[in-house]
Amino acid sequence: MKTTVLALNAKVSIVDDHKNDVDNHYDNHKDSEVKRADLHDHLVRTKEQVDQDNLNHTSYQNQLKVQIAELNQKLEAEKKRQYQKDLDHRQEVEQKNSQIDEHRRESQELRNRLA
Repeated sequence: MKTTVLALNAKVSIVDDHKNDVDNHYDNHKDSEVKRADLHDHLVRTKEQVDQDNLNHTSYQNQLKVQIAELNQKLEAEKKRQYQKDLDHRQEVEQKNSQIDEHRRESQELRNRLA
């Protein structure tokens, strides 16, 4: 009978060890599932934030493109205006130089007549 009790105690201790192992695996699995769910939620939130940031950046980029196009149009208009102003100024200078040359010729002719 003593041998039977010892054998049964040994079996009980093996069963208790298996039960403890199962409980530990269950707890580990439960913790793992909670962490997996948390990671999944974090990934979903991160994706939503990235999508929103991408949308905001795309919108801002489009606004900048429009502003750049408007500035390029203004720059081209200013270049044309400045070119026309320079052209008008050159024509005015050429006219003044022609008038000066004409006055010099007239002055020279008068000197030649008086001399």
